[in-house]
Amino acid sequence: MWAKMNYTRVLLIGMLAAICSCESRNEFEIRELNLITTQPEKMAKWYEQHLNFQASNDYDLLYHDNLTITLEERKKAKHPDTLKRAYNITRLPGLYKFGFITNQFDELVTTLETSEVEMVGNVVHDNSLKRRTLIIKDPDGNRIQLFEDHGPHKLKPYFLALTVEDIGLQEKWYQMKLPLTEVYNLDLKEQSIFIRLLEGENLAVELVQLNQHKVQESLDRSQLVGYHSLKMKGLREPFQQDAEGNLLIVEN
Repeated sequence: MWAKMNYTRVLLIGMLAAICSCESRNEFEIRELNLITTQPEKMAKWYEQHLNFQASNDYDLLYHDNLTITLEERKKAKHPDTLKRAYNITRLPGLYKFGFITNQFDELVTTLETSEVEMVGNVVHDNSLKRRTLIIKDPDGNRIQLFEDHGPHKLKPYFLALTVEDIGLQEKWYQMKLPLTEVYNLDLKEQSIFIRLLEGENLAVELVQLNQHKVQESLDRSQLVGYHSLKMKGLREPFQQDAEGNLLIVEN
């Protein structure tokens, strides 16, 4: 009797250990980034040349070790700059910057400079994330931020930056839904700009609220050039969008 109970106990402990082991290996990852573009071939060749992605034959998919980018062609898609003028705002709400960590930071920066890739400023040190960083632009003007890293990855998704309309609401949502543990308040109050930087082990998210009127509900992002959606894995709770309707998709 006791032998049977001990065997059952050992079996249960073994099963629990296996489950915990599987969960620990199921780390959070951004696996797919969707872009709306009017020029998929030009975009695909740019990502191939400068960030070492591999493009499909029809230029609608870009592959890297840690990320797939889908390029959705919309011939009549509008550029964000035209809508900014129409709405009289500084920046459209939503995802406006995507970032990678790289263990080849200096080499990559040198290559990008040699290729005359458009850069936003120079290499700076992010005091909160404790990394050197540089922002570049792809042919559609999408901002890509590169961060120095000393890990094993040549290029791995790490950073999201969003313009938000209610920073308190979005800050709570991202803290609850994503593996983010540190919060940095970077407000520029004299300019009425409110900034929160949320950091986790494998992810950093920047939320920026500008002093402008709300337009999110009137935007059709399927007809807007730029970042459209993200697909992620490694989270227990599935969802399709954040608190303001930006498409962050987790399907378990």
